Amino acid sequence: RGVYRFPAWQFDPDGDNGVVEGLPEAIRALDVSPIAKVSWLTSPHAGLDGETPVQALRSGNVSQVIRLARAVGLS
Repeated sequence: RGVYRFPAWQFDPDGDNGVVEGLPEAIRALDVSPIAKVSWLTSPHAGLDGETPVQALRSGNVSQVIRLARAVGLS
């Protein structure tokens, strides 16, 4: 309807530019569609002990999330 909507989970008032630390890098590392990126970032992941990648980023596990994101879509 001509209105931009931004998911609240991506923001951190204490983060660089107001976003969760590592989120821009994780988004760039994911070689999938925008909808698949959102799904991956917000779904529990076994490689993160059941945390979502966003939760893991908030916990400071940036390098682990980036490593897992780079593997998405690889066969």
